[in-house]
Amino acid sequence: MNIDDLKRMKSEIETSYNNLSNPQWVASELSHLKGKYEILNQVIEQGEQNATTQSTSKSKSNSNNN
Repeated sequence: MNIDDLKRMKSEIETSYNNLSNPQWVASELSHLKGKYEILNQVIEQGEQNATTQSTSKSKSNSNNN
């Protein structure tokens, strides 16, 4: 990270902090976070299901090879 990145991050944090007194902004940010959380949760669940399916099918193919 360079100094410009750090200054930009600081500015974003200051803006967010100052917006905390705005209920409409807070509600919007919470809605954004909820959406991101739900999407990430779905991706993780699908990844876990795919991993389980792949390991199950590998186990079956290994037992068929024996």
